[in-house]
Amino acid sequence: MHGYTLVDLQATLEAALLYCLFLLPPGFLLGYAANALGFRSRSAEERALISLVLSLSIVPVAAELLARASSLAVAVAIFLLAAAVAAGLIIREFLRAGLRPRRIARTTWLALGLMGVWTLLGLFALVDWQTGNRLYLTYATYDHSIRVMMVDAVVRTGVPPHNPLYGVGSAPVLRYYYFWYVLCALPVKLAHVAARGSFNASVLWCGYALAALVPLYLKYFSEERKKLRVQSVVGIALLFVTGLDVLPYTWLTHRLGAIWGDTEWWDQNQVASWIGSMVWVPNHLASLIACLTGFLLLHNLAEESQWKERFGAVLLAGACFASAFGLSIYVTFVFAVFLVIWTVVLRMQQHAAQSYSFAAAGIASLVFSLPYLGDLRTPSRLGARFAFLSFRDTPLYAKWLYLQGVRDEAVLHLVKYPGLALTYFVEFGVFFLVACLTLRAQSRRGWKLNTRQAAGWVMLGINLLLVTFVASDATNSNDLGFRGILVTQWILLVWAAPFVASLVDKEIPQLPALWKLALVVTLFLGLASTFIQVGILRAFGPVIDAGLCRRLSDDSFLGPTPIGENTLTFRQSVEKLQTLIPASAVVQYNPEGEYVHLIHLFSNRQAVAGDNLCGSSFGGDYDKCKEALQWINPLYRSQYAAREWNVDEVCDRLGINVLLATNTDAVWNDELSWARKRQPIVDTASLRAFACGTQAGVK
Repeated sequence: MHGYTLVDLQATLEAALLYCLFLLPPGFLLGYAANALGFRSRSAEERALISLVLSLSIVPVAAELLARASSLAVAVAIFLLAAAVAAGLIIREFLRAGLRPRRIARTTWLALGLMGVWTLLGLFALVDWQTGNRLYLTYATYDHSIRVMMVDAVVRTGVPPHNPLYGVGSAPVLRYYYFWYVLCALPVKLAHVAARGSFNASVLWCGYALAALVPLYLKYFSEERKKLRVQSVVGIALLFVTGLDVLPYTWLTHRLGAIWGDTEWWDQNQVASWIGSMVWVPNHLASLIACLTGFLLLHNLAEESQWKERFGAVLLAGACFASAFGLSIYVTFVFAVFLVIWTVVLRMQQHAAQSYSFAAAGIASLVFSLPYLGDLRTPSRLGARFAFLSFRDTPLYAKWLYLQGVRDEAVLHLVKYPGLALTYFVEFGVFFLVACLTLRAQSRRGWKLNTRQAAGWVMLGINLLLVTFVASDATNSNDLGFRGILVTQWILLVWAAPFVASLVDKEIPQLPALWKLALVVTLFLGLASTFIQVGILRAFGPVIDAGLCRRLSDDSFLGPTPIGENTLTFRQSVEKLQTLIPASAVVQYNPEGEYVHLIHLFSNRQAVAGDNLCGSSFGGDYDKCKEALQWINPLYRSQYAAREWNVDEVCDRLGINVLLATNTDAVWNDELSWARKRQPIVDTASLRAFACGTQAGVK
């Protein structure tokens, strides 16, 4: 391993250790105070699980409210105080118990081993890998570049954070689920670890929390009692299993003669693997965890529960749902629809106290969300739709039919329904079979459902209907379909644990031989798909540089070829620039240049127009953005503007302190342009940076 690999590993591991202060003690104290899920009488292992999922579900909204009311530094101080109180409480309980060590069960070691595997896999998928004079990023940089900027924006601008991609006038506050970035900013504020290292570490902790939720749901939702520990380990192991994506991806790669950076992209409306969701979008996964935790707290209230216990559960659940809302609007939307319907079902079944608890938690979540709701009223890009009716299409299936000669519109419309069923089978793999097995078992019982079984089916049915017939385009992709379907994935994973556990434990009711064979085959393909997915995320750059495969046009965000050499040079250049300009400097670059994602990832500075929309989807008036782009774009595209315009006047007009040019911009080789005539403060093979305007931001 070389320089940047070690730097990124150190930053990620340091941040991962710091998260112990923020993602365990708050949940411990809240669980203890409210006796959530019988917290005070549970074993140390179970308390740790409850503490983790409660912390991850509540700390995002708590940190947002605390930092908004005071400052991020005050929020950090309060969490450190909570950690000290929790440590004191734990020490007191150990002393009372006589400090008698307990033997750690084999299943616990297995679960910890699986988390060790996830840690290594996560580090492999996230950290930059340097070999000699080449540096290779994960393909997930496409998303991470924006997320790291937003973590840094929280630290620089406070809560609510300002949009780092939009600097026309005063930067507007982010309106697009920023709670995860507030959480990621806590270790950065505490110990000045790199924002990217903190984000990487948050991905690891999201995986730990999801794994912790598996045994809790098996015990308190599915009410599994026989071989619970075995089923829990199996359920955690199933997080490494996805659908049969490797099959269509291989076919598509062969047809294109090129590789895509992610095996999920064969389906325009992907059902992401658990590992893929952790690596790409931990905020959406954290929203799912918060929703599920809030639901579990309310679901386990008995009709005869005392008012104190009910009040505590309602407040905690309300905070969970408020966190979920600020972590992912899409996941929260589909889960909220289920919660409303489930509340009505409970009331119709004469479970009055439970239905009132769900309603009260909804009201509490609205109260906790009021400040964030105010942020959503800020302007954003017009024309984007959060939700609209649209059938979940399957372009690859339609393409295959077209190649077979099927062209009739009526026929294509008719076969899209079985096409979706086939796509779901490929996307879910073993979990599709589990749905069939569960349906078969319920049918044999005559559909006599208890409350927990009914809740599972209502959750699954409502979610599938929504993600199948409702879509969104607020981010130029169907995030409602991509992320909302996580709820379906979760319920199928919980149902899958007992069936898959029967393959390894003879004391669990066994399945017919044909079903066992089908489960084993789809499990193997699902496991292979996940590990191939992670391998491609890492291997994409080296494969392209080695000339083993051609590039696609939408892969340009990784920078020009040779990818490794250019990335290393560019990261070094940006880091050199950062030592010369203050954190408050406004830096502008070609908003449509090939290096734009790398600038987002490495620069951590405010831009006037961070992309061709000024990031207005995250907050900001797009009309004002267009006015700014009329001054910025010509500097990079127009030979006349690049040569004749007074660049300092443009910078003063827009508030730009530093202007960048890269070796892929047209002005780079124009000897009469500002990129050649001005004196640079940084001049390397890939980047030139210039102080610009009368308020140039140079130290």
